[in-house]
Amino acid sequence: GQFKRLLITITGSQGRVTIGNKCKISGNIAVNSGGVVSIGNSTTMEKINLICRGRSIEIGDDCMFAANVEIRNTDTHAIYEIDGGRRVNPDADVRIDDYVWAAKGVVILKRVEVGRGSILALGSVVSRSVPPHSIAAGCPARVVKTGVVWTRYLKAGKLSDDPTAVR
Repeated sequence: GQFKRLLITITGSQGRVTIGNKCKISGNIAVNSGGVVSIGNSTTMEKINLICRGRSIEIGDDCMFAANVEIRNTDTHAIYEIDGGRRVNPDADVRIDDYVWAAKGVVILKRVEVGRGSILALGSVVSRSVPPHSIAAGCPARVVKTGVVWTRYLKAGKLSDDPTAVR
């Protein structure tokens, strides 16, 4: 892979970061309290900010994350009920399937699953799951279109002319 200005920080015990083959990544990955980060093969991330605590963030193969995408499975600070002391904002997993495109400035929060081939629009805050082959946009993000596929390459012609597009 190619790692340019990538800072990986692991604090506490049993934290782990796994990065697949042929990835291109820059930015920050912070893992704390046994968090586990897994990034699949051929995924690209530009100026990523990934914050993982106690649970997992799993990212599939061939994903494309534009500049300043943030993915977090934690609120960083615990919030407790005054009566009973129960934590109301526990850490939770994030799962991003293969071939997901997150545009510039997207924020993906805990308890989110993003389905294969989906697109997260510019500046969206993704606080709930997105089904496969969908476009989600807004703050909070909502699905605005389904049944789509995207490609890394700009070409004239038909979708069938582009073998790289994942269906």
